[in-house]
Amino acid sequence: MLKIKNIPILYRYFLSFFLVAMIPISIMSFLLYTTNVANLKQKTNEASITSLVQLKSRMDYIIKDFSSVALNTSSKYNIHELFNKDVTDVNERTSIIEHYEETLLQNPGILLYRHGENIVYMADGPISYSTFENSISNEYDMTMVRFFNRLNKSTSFQLFSNKHLVPYRTEELSICFLYPLPYNEIIPIASMVFVLNNSQMAKIFEDYMGSLTGDFFIYDTYLSLAYHQGFNSDLKFENIEEINNKLTKLKGTGINNMSIGGQKYIAIRTISEDSGLTYCVLMTYNRFYQQITKAKLFFYSFIFTLMSTGIILALLLATYNYRPVNHILRLMAGASSMDKKQNEFEIISNTYKKLLGSNKVLLYQIEKQRPIIKEQCLQRLIQDGGKTEDIHYYLQCANIQFHYSQYFVMIISLSGFNFNIGEICRIVEEIPFESTLAYGIELTNEKNMVGVIINTEDKQPDVISCSNKIMDMIASTFEAQLVIGIGTPYGDIVKCNTSFLEAKTALQFRDINDTQKIYTYDTTIIHSEESYQYPSKEQALFIQSIRHGNSDVALTALDEFIERIRVQARSFIIIRYIFFETINQIVRLAHQQNVKLDVNETLKESAVVNSIEDFKNKMIELSNFICEGIKRTKEEKYKKLKKGIIEYINTYYCQFKISMEMVANQFNISASYLGRIVREETGHTFNQYITTLRLEEAKRLLRDTDEKVKDIVSKVGYVDVANFIRKFKTIENVTPNQYRTIKRYEKQKRNNV
Repeated sequence: MLKIKNIPILYRYFLSFFLVAMIPISIMSFLLYTTNVANLKQKTNEASITSLVQLKSRMDYIIKDFSSVALNTSSKYNIHELFNKDVTDVNERTSIIEHYEETLLQNPGILLYRHGENIVYMADGPISYSTFENSISNEYDMTMVRFFNRLNKSTSFQLFSNKHLVPYRTEELSICFLYPLPYNEIIPIASMVFVLNNSQMAKIFEDYMGSLTGDFFIYDTYLSLAYHQGFNSDLKFENIEEINNKLTKLKGTGINNMSIGGQKYIAIRTISEDSGLTYCVLMTYNRFYQQITKAKLFFYSFIFTLMSTGIILALLLATYNYRPVNHILRLMAGASSMDKKQNEFEIISNTYKKLLGSNKVLLYQIEKQRPIIKEQCLQRLIQDGGKTEDIHYYLQCANIQFHYSQYFVMIISLSGFNFNIGEICRIVEEIPFESTLAYGIELTNEKNMVGVIINTEDKQPDVISCSNKIMDMIASTFEAQLVIGIGTPYGDIVKCNTSFLEAKTALQFRDINDTQKIYTYDTTIIHSEESYQYPSKEQALFIQSIRHGNSDVALTALDEFIERIRVQARSFIIIRYIFFETINQIVRLAHQQNVKLDVNETLKESAVVNSIEDFKNKMIELSNFICEGIKRTKEEKYKKLKKGIIEYINTYYCQFKISMEMVANQFNISASYLGRIVREETGHTFNQYITTLRLEEAKRLLRDTDEKVKDIVSKVGYVDVANFIRKFKTIENVTPNQYRTIKRYEKQKRNNV
């Protein structure tokens, strides 16, 4: 059996990259799938319930409209007087029906019948009851006696359809709304019936249920089925009794799962508080959740694509990372003859050991290069750091001895004439210290600087005394001016790199205070930082002033910010940090506010800031530039917002649901702010502007078309025809029909001229 450590490196690479890719992809895919499908199902349920509730509200509005007509007929026309007139005078009765058929937005069919008489009144005129019965006998699946009794004996509102449900019948249904007259009285003398055909009901259903298709049920207050029709339905009529039993047992408003004939269905149910009617929509489970099915298919495809991509990328990355290993194997002589049970790294390691053990000449050359190795080892120790085991290996190769437990680094900066860096390094190493070793290093990347690694047994070494001794020895030999920066002592050789950086940092403090010769990191930097309070308040005020585009306030805040830095800052590092942090925030602010700024050039210029005055001048230039850009951006954004609002209102003013809150939400602003913008642009309030647009459109339609007034009213966004006529007359001093007559007369007169 092959051991795990002997598995080829290529396979290990592939398995590693594959697991790294697949684990987050699998977790992300699972979370996305569960979260999105659950949210989609919830949104589907909420949207469906909302649609049915809106449909219910529409039906309540229709019933209320019909009830108002019944009440008006009972009171306004005095039903007793109306039917006590001469029988031959029927124009008033038919005109009432014709008037309501034209006025009502639903355009229902209306018939009027006086109990016990032989005449039925409709918009087309009166007909005898016997003729009426003969004409409906093929449409109504009920005996003539039953319909006659319903017309004559009903004492309260009734809702019924024109036939019982018959399997596989395709004739168009009609839903009837019967009101006894006088309405709400104990003994009515007549009945008024409003009829909506199936096409009208289908239009109402489609307007509110949208793409949802199924069977629509209406039950009266006694839970008797009053109306049923399927719209692109999958329901089988032979199950209607089972369906009625299950639907009438449902409670409340909501979505219910049910099984009918072995198939899963979804029932959406709501009850009208006004009329007491129950509305249900029934459809198959698959049709109701068809969007979820599509979403699942999309997620499966998405997950498959991600996993396939992950496998391909893992293979490519494994192949790419294996190339150096394979290249080394090919370069090594005899590697191909190695044991195939070993992995590539073992082959390389064994080959290297054999080569190292057999090559005596190579060891001799290494010995000759030991001084160079020593220099490079010390350079790496202070500049690169590394692992402890690596450092000790390099020190052993370079024959460098560190016997004590504490390490720190100092940097000597020299200026003047007649000094030699290599000679200074030699002098430093020959200075007699007690229980202390010193190694000098020429810092190739720093001009006229020497690094010194001090190794001592004192756990709290006197770094100042050590520095003075080195300074005196160098000064006595060369004519040079010295400044020394000293890092913190550490008990780990790996920390020499950290101590070197601290020494370099301490040395930079001479740019602020050039009176000293020795600078230690712990006193110069740490103590200053402990007593220093970052000017965050002044900095925040300066940044916020720029954010608001106020250059005057920004310059005042900048003066306070600079003054705070002058008074408190004693560390060069802190000052540089404040400079760069402030510039970073300004660059980020410019990006957030869409102000075009050459970031590379800005950072390049900021890197050479050497004084507080340089920083202040740069900040003045930047703040003025960004403030001007923010002002321009705000003005352009405000102009675009105003234009968009007016265009939106001009486009959708004909929708009867349009409101100030709806438009404000569309543009994510407050209603009061929207009102100010509309008044500023149009000189009118929001409602005044909407009314003006609607009236202008209504006048245009009256002038240029032959559409009915009620259709024009609906088209321009009003529901109440009478209210519109009153408003039109108030503004124009004439009714809509009078306006149409006047304008057509004027047009004809102009044409004749």
